[in-house]
Amino acid sequence: MLRLFNAKSIKKTITGTLVVLYVTIGIHGLAEIKPELDPILQFYLDRARHGIASHDPLSAGVKFVLHTNSHYKHIGRNGVVKKIDSAQIDFYYSWGELDSSVVVNGQVERFRRVDPIYPNLLDNDYQYNTFPNDTGGPELAIGFDNPQSTSKNPTGIMIIDRLKFTLGWLYLYFPEADGFNRLTRSYRFTEQSGLIFADSIWEVGARRGIFSSENYRLETAVTAIELLE
Repeated sequence: MLRLFNAKSIKKTITGTLVVLYVTIGIHGLAEIKPELDPILQFYLDRARHGIASHDPLSAGVKFVLHTNSHYKHIGRNGVVKKIDSAQIDFYYSWGELDSSVVVNGQVERFRRVDPIYPNLLDNDYQYNTFPNDTGGPELAIGFDNPQSTSKNPTGIMIIDRLKFTLGWLYLYFPEADGFNRLTRSYRFTEQSGLIFADSIWEVGARRGIFSSENYRLETAVTAIELLE
């Protein structure tokens, strides 16, 4: 028997269906709905996780010292450097932790943000992507972004060795850094005794003040890497 539906009953049925879908999505959470990664990108991410971890001196638990030379540049109008402060700091690590830091010379106040150790960006809940202009050369650029705009995790680009799956460069932007209007940090890496260390770190920031912001550039060079027994 043919059953006819009037406009009112159809509207009621559609409304009920939408309610069920809304409740279902609410239960499982929108954050769990993610686009599937490209298989090639997934391949490189899996290899990079292993490659970075296997060459990480902290994960290996080795004892080492990073001898650094840092310059804190005060930036004025039109990007002109107004003043430069310098410091030499030695960082001692063992068993995956920073044991101590020794100021060889310089005023340490400006250099509290110096950190030669880079963050692990392959274990967070990031959205990863590659770039359409990839030429298939020895280096591969992988972008990473926060799925939620309120996240304080840094976003940016990592450049890995396409064959060894180790880090070559790292560019970070901190969208929600406390006390800053803007904060970026970049790392360049080198290999020593099968381990990967940052040999140069650049930080550019605009620190919020009471009446104005303080613009600066913090440049750190790892002048020597000393592995201890």
